Amino acid sequence: MKLAIIDIGSNSVRLLLATYENNEWRYEPKQLWTTRLGQRNTDGTLRDESMEASYQAFTDIQKIANEYGADYCFGFATSAVREAANGLAFMERINEYCPMEWRILSGAEEAIYGFNGALGDQLKDGRHYTTIDIGGGSTELALGNKDGVYWSRSYPVGAVRLQSISDEGPQRVWEETRFLWDPMMIEGEFGEFIGIGGTLTTLAAIDLGLDHYDGTKVQGHKL
Repeated sequence: MKLAIIDIGSNSVRLLLATYENNEWRYEPKQLWTTRLGQRNTDGTLRDESMEASYQAFTDIQKIANEYGADYCFGFATSAVREAANGLAFMERINEYCPMEWRILSGAEEAIYGFNGALGDQLKDGRHYTTIDIGGGSTELALGNKDGVYWSRSYPVGAVRLQSISDEGPQRVWEETRFLWDPMMIEGEFGEFIGIGGTLTTLAAIDLGLDHYDGTKVQGHKL
């Protein structure tokens, strides 16, 4: 079985191609299109320019998925789409460019999906872990162990949303957002924070001094 999975985020649209064979998954390198859906109009709706960039991305994705021989195509939209008044209409039009099954994830679902996808077998050690996903429009935190996620939050904090404030420095971002964060109630021996998503992988690449992004070097890097 071959799948095409599309992450429709606030800054980019990302494609993951995967094949399930002999009881295991094999993943192809992720592909990315910068669309900036999170840079919305003053009334909060998605901009025409960003939607058109996304439709072009979906056109490319359909071609790639067909060439890969994908049996199913799934799309998952996050902060920018779920907060926009025209987000549902945008998603309904996607099928004109790339037929797929799609969902607009809630903040809680986004946090849980990220946790399950990032940790997998690592949870077998019985410890408790937290994932943090700093996206373009929101940041998701999830806390759990091998029995599942028992605490999660989605906050309106993201690289695109806070771009203008970030020009004033990290202290200014902290002042703007510090009131949002809830204490995490860790219920057992804690493992570590696991960073996922574009912002964290970019920070890892900077920390490594990479001239060209290399996901194999970024994966597992400790900041």
